[in-house]
Amino acid sequence: MHRLFLIILLTIGVASSVVASPVQFSATAVQIGPEGKTVTSKLYVGDGVVRTESTHDGQTRVSIIDSKRRIAWLFNPEKKEYVERVGSSTGEQARPSQAPLPDEPGHPCQTGQGGLTCKKLGVESIGGRPTEKWEQIRTLQGQSMRAVFWFDRKLRMPIRREFPGGYVGELRDIKEGPQPAHLFTVPQGYTKIDLPTQQPGGTESRGGGQRYPAPSDPQ
Repeated sequence: MHRLFLIILLTIGVASSVVASPVQFSATAVQIGPEGKTVTSKLYVGDGVVRTESTHDGQTRVSIIDSKRRIAWLFNPEKKEYVERVGSSTGEQARPSQAPLPDEPGHPCQTGQGGLTCKKLGVESIGGRPTEKWEQIRTLQGQSMRAVFWFDRKLRMPIRREFPGGYVGELRDIKEGPQPAHLFTVPQGYTKIDLPTQQPGGTESRGGGQRYPAPSDPQ
């Protein structure tokens, strides 16, 4: 699979997890690996839309997920290029009305979906914000995996996660407030490009090398 496509999936995955928040805010997302390697991203959460700014292997990437318009963009600021995805992988399922907390009806903790069992461990302050600490154990094919989540009831999402193997994710420096609209639009001067696809024989195609002008900002 093309490396750029992997970056798109990782970036969209992170942003989709926060697009459900009913509160607008900005934050720094910190991901820590088992060997202590830290990756940070900047998040801007608007009304059903999320902007993520991150760096991978020295290359800066900016993504925008708009759940209302069912569209996602990934930008390469160095080349002033971007790719676009439309459809079910852009976070349109993660709307506030569809994001119950673990003790609310419809959450997988209540339905046992996917072999999931949950237990509230207590309340803790994370970065000065009150959270509820939940243990989630998923059992599949006789094997169990334990994870711990700290849910912020106001943001209606976990602001800290701990996974097996020493992986940790946390939102820090959370600042509530309306976000500027220009953060969630395609910048002027950027060119839309096709995402490379794998062809039989291992070669790549760019859809005929099509390049498109940036769309106008939504009114």
